[in-house]
Amino acid sequence: MTRNGLRSFAAGLLLATAVLSYFYFQNVKADATPAASNSPTEERKQLTETDVKSFADKNDLVILSEKEFEKLNEQANQQADKNVVYQIQLDVPKGTSSQEVTSKLFDAKIITDKDEFRDYLHKNKLETAVKSGSYKLNSEMSIKEIVNIITK
Repeated sequence: MTRNGLRSFAAGLLLATAVLSYFYFQNVKADATPAASNSPTEERKQLTETDVKSFADKNDLVILSEKEFEKLNEQANQQADKNVVYQIQLDVPKGTSSQEVTSKLFDAKIITDKDEFRDYLHKNKLETAVKSGSYKLNSEMSIKEIVNIITK
């Protein structure tokens, strides 16, 4: 391509960009104006709280504040977590500490609080009583039940 050919091509691109930009920004300005309902001079009506409430009533909808929504969402998540039962086939090799067993149980969501489990072991002097073996446990079991199984 010659020098003049290249300049002509560049000038064409510049012109095309300018024309497209003009029409693009003209449409953006037109879209930014309020939508006309019946006549082009009529302004769009402001939406009021009463309008929203009447729309919700007509369509059997409920209006919640953001705090109410977050609270309901949190309750639903907690309820869903309660309905799930986690199970594990816990393999305890010889020499495994109670700390390691506690971590495995917590990671598998069999227990919800490591400290509570450790405290139970400590209060009952069972930190060193964890036996090696394979145990089938689930999240519906109490800490006492779990400890009774893994220390037999």
